[in-house]
Amino acid sequence: MIVDVKDLIVVLPGIMGSVLEKNGRVIWNISGKSFLKSITSSEDLILQSDDHDDGVVATKIMEDFHIVPGIIKILDGYTKLQEQLLDGSLRLYPQSPNNQDLVNYYEFPYDWRRDNRISAQKLKQFIDERLENWRRQSEHKDAQVIILAHSMGGLVSRYYLEVLEGWRDCRALITFGTPYRGSVKAISAIVEGYNVAVFNFSEAVRSFTSVYQLLPIYEMFKTNGGYRRISEVDGIPNLDRERAVKAREFHQEIINNAEKNRRHDDWKTNGYVVLPFVGTRQSTYQSASLIDGQLQMSYNPPSSLPPELADGDDTVPRISAIPVEMEYQDYYNTFFPCHHGEIQANKNVLDLLKERIGQMQSQIDLSGFKGAERSAKAEAQIAFNLSVKDLYLSANPIEIYGQIINAEPSVTQLIAQIIPKTTQGEPITVELQPDGDYWKATVENLAAGVYEVQLSTPEIEVTPVRDLFEVA
Repeated sequence: MIVDVKDLIVVLPGIMGSVLEKNGRVIWNISGKSFLKSITSSEDLILQSDDHDDGVVATKIMEDFHIVPGIIKILDGYTKLQEQLLDGSLRLYPQSPNNQDLVNYYEFPYDWRRDNRISAQKLKQFIDERLENWRRQSEHKDAQVIILAHSMGGLVSRYYLEVLEGWRDCRALITFGTPYRGSVKAISAIVEGYNVAVFNFSEAVRSFTSVYQLLPIYEMFKTNGGYRRISEVDGIPNLDRERAVKAREFHQEIINNAEKNRRHDDWKTNGYVVLPFVGTRQSTYQSASLIDGQLQMSYNPPSSLPPELADGDDTVPRISAIPVEMEYQDYYNTFFPCHHGEIQANKNVLDLLKERIGQMQSQIDLSGFKGAERSAKAEAQIAFNLSVKDLYLSANPIEIYGQIINAEPSVTQLIAQIIPKTTQGEPITVELQPDGDYWKATVENLAAGVYEVQLSTPEIEVTPVRDLFEVA
């Protein structure tokens, strides 16, 4: 059955997920390419200030895989999401040369370097204009917007919804791995930077206001006095504490307005639904500390977090992928054991996404569609944990680590398939061997380029988990 979508659908990518141009020249497009070979200078990307206009514009979202080792790894780009939404099961009208007016499917690229407040203001203008046009052209006078946001795109959306009062026009915010409370991994991006071979991306990354707004806002930095917020700690190398404080204010502004909005008389009739898709079961940094002046990242959770919740999607901790105001509610199960860069392209996620969008077009009660919580069913799910580094030097072996969780009887075979993405060659299949708490395989002599790795077992039916790495 084809579902007639009366609402406006808007898709937002995550950080580094939009193509950027300056004066008509592409300065950022790593879609389907090796980062190290496609970007040779970061000078044009360095953010001098948060003025709205330095000549850089976002032109489209990334269609294919893209990787910046140590910062982001995105499988399939946003093409699979687009293909699933436009496969005909939902009656959507994308913009095309033959259809400029009757449009209810849009993608919103944005300048991901900047303060997310600026992108949110542009999103408001974008939605206001297009939603009014759709209501007029389609005669769906009660149409609202459904926002689909990956990663940092969810923070842009939340500011638009809560602070800029977009909630009055929104039916649902559906997020894929959004770091509502920040990501511990962002600390490493700022402190350690990015310097490989002759290419130094560190100055550019540290200049991005958005990267600071990805810092965790909860107590997870271990000090002699216990765990503290990153914005409360002095002396962290290369990290500007004043900018960290301002970044936390961005999050607090959203939290404060969310609390206020939910007390508003109109919320009961005009409030929107939040549906967070949460990646789990992957090894994910939970805390950090300074030892002899050096940053130490850790998978150990801060003392206030139960160990059974100390996982995530390899980038966003589980605890951060759910909005603050939803932490004590009962939610539908939207946990999926997959990586941050796959969750927006995961078949199981996309199947459920289309089902939920379809349900939103009917008159059924949506009060239950609120998000994700740890449930008995989710925790008993058979799942893989796949761990590879983002970047390997060609002289070093590739080490692949895996686990299978909740498999009874015990699985005796784990298989990794390595698929070249930027080089010629056939996929390589290797068998992992038990290695303590993990399974491990070592691969040598891979040519420089980007590779996808899939972890599976032939013994039981369970969805493989996927990730990317680059060889330099």
